[in-house]
Amino acid sequence: MDQAIRALAAAAAIAVAGNGIGLITDGDAMARLMGLPLVEETGLANQIANLGFFLFIGSAMAVTGAWTRSPVFFYCAAALIGCVLDFRLFASLA
Repeated sequence: MDQAIRALAAAAAIAVAGNGIGLITDGDAMARLMGLPLVEETGLANQIANLGFFLFIGSAMAVTGAWTRSPVFFYCAAALIGCVLDFRLFASLA
C-alpha cells in the first residue's frame, strides 16, 4: 500500500511538472490551453514563466518526498503549489 501511495504521489507530481515545463518553454500556447489571461504584454508573459517555475519546483519537492519518504518535502510542495493555485484563483476573480 505504501508503494502505491508513493507511486500515485510521484505520478501526480510528474503531471504538474509537465505543466510547469510547458509554461516555461512555450508560455503563450500553454497559457491559451490553460485559459490564463496573462499574456497580453511582455511583463505579464514573464509571470507565466514564473508560474511554470513554481509548479516545476513544487513537483520536484513532491517527487523527492516520494523518493525519500520524508513528509517535510510533501508539506513544502503542498504549501507551494497550494499558494500558487490560491493566488491564481484570486487573480481570476479580480
